[in-house]
Amino acid sequence: MSDRIWQTLAIIAVAAAYFLAGKLGLKLAMVHASVTAVWAPTGLALAVLLVWGLRLWPGIFLGAFLVNVTTDGSVLTSLGIATGNTLEAIVGAWLVARFAEGRDCLKRVRNVFGFVFLAALAGTTVSATIGVTSLLAGGVAALDKVGPIWFTWWVGDAVGALLVTPLLLAWHAKPRVRWSWRRVPEGILLLLTLLLFGLDMFGPNSYHHPLRIGAHPLTFLAVPILLWAVFRFGLREAMTVTVMFSAIALWGTLQGAGPFANAAPNEALLLVQSFMGVIAVTILVVAATQQQLEQYRRQLEAANLELTAASLTDALTGASNRRGFDQRLADELERATRFRQPLSLLLLDVDLFKQHNDAFGHPAGDEVLKSVVRLLQAHVRATDTVARQGGDEFAILLPNTGNEGALIMAERFRKAVESARWQGLPVTVTVGAATLPLGSGHGTELLAKADEALYAAKEAGRNRVIHAQWPQVQPAEGHDSAASAATADAPQLMHRQGQG
Repeated sequence: MSDRIWQTLAIIAVAAAYFLAGKLGLKLAMVHASVTAVWAPTGLALAVLLVWGLRLWPGIFLGAFLVNVTTDGSVLTSLGIATGNTLEAIVGAWLVARFAEGRDCLKRVRNVFGFVFLAALAGTTVSATIGVTSLLAGGVAALDKVGPIWFTWWVGDAVGALLVTPLLLAWHAKPRVRWSWRRVPEGILLLLTLLLFGLDMFGPNSYHHPLRIGAHPLTFLAVPILLWAVFRFGLREAMTVTVMFSAIALWGTLQGAGPFANAAPNEALLLVQSFMGVIAVTILVVAATQQQLEQYRRQLEAANLELTAASLTDALTGASNRRGFDQRLADELERATRFRQPLSLLLLDVDLFKQHNDAFGHPAGDEVLKSVVRLLQAHVRATDTVARQGGDEFAILLPNTGNEGALIMAERFRKAVESARWQGLPVTVTVGAATLPLGSGHGTELLAKADEALYAAKEAGRNRVIHAQWPQVQPAEGHDSAASAATADAPQLMHRQGQG
């Protein structure tokens, strides 16, 4: 579908929706046939322009014109009113887009107040002023009725913006309802509570309401129910039940029931609309506050995670540091004990690193260390941990790895480093390995054994792997029995020497 066809269809849809909502609102017109205290089209028009842009203004103009020309007055007065209604939506949408982040105006408290004052309170004066002027110019409104007509017009538009625009924006932002099954009963309970309270407060017997204190029933007890919706479900659901409660309050007031029904009919509508406008602003501010607090919480958690990751990571190489290694070792020791799995540790030293550092400088030495870590990380499994213990010494933790597996991994690392070259010179590593016997030993013992093996490998000539053994090691199920056979006579060290 081309953009032009889409825009034409959208304009027609907006005009139809505006017309239907306007006809429904004018059924409650009391001070003048073209003026009502309940005017949802303002909220509809503002939401449309905020979401889809100012290009859909012709739909608002057409809908407003058709509503008025088929109700009362001439073509000229209808054109004037339609112009005012269209400019109201354009001005409100432009102000909100310019100063309150447009369609995202409900996500921050500052922008909520911007929406309330710029669009709902200030922008709606445009339509009321141009509309009343059109009625006076067309001779269909008396001069002594200008004040009540203007105020009724403005209240209807303002409350329409406060109730309908947030409702549509919230549903546009989150069109799909994704409640867990545990949330459904709570949602039903919320709806039933609001319905029962609304009917009890605005129903036929509300004049003798049991919660009446003197001449004032506790109408604002609806606020905690609506706040329940905000905190437990979010803005979309909160605005939905707020509009539902508004419909109940309007229905009851028109039936002559509820706390506002004692006034004259139009005054009663103005009172209930003002009441709902105050509630809507309260809900919007609380919802925006909650969203901001949730955003700050997520940012704080992300910052804490970054700080934690940084505190557990070696700044030079990107490998785990000693603190991170100690935490991972404790976790893996607990897991190995619980599930009776083998756990191996490799300690690596870069051979003659000080000489390399002295010959080529510390920056070159740093590059060697980073390159060694990259090589090691390229050959480990996702469950393994590469850590820098300090200087040119590294540790590799190998969960669920027995004697033979540790030797194979150690030799793989040794060969990978040996085959690489930095500045044309070979770099080699010496590796000490140790495997914790099933069901015995502690982290300190594992580290001590690996360190003994590393020292022995250095004494034996470097660039080799030596594996320290505990006496009487029982092979883990599924591991090569030849590895355990080598420990039958309890030798203390096994080694493999490199050929480089």
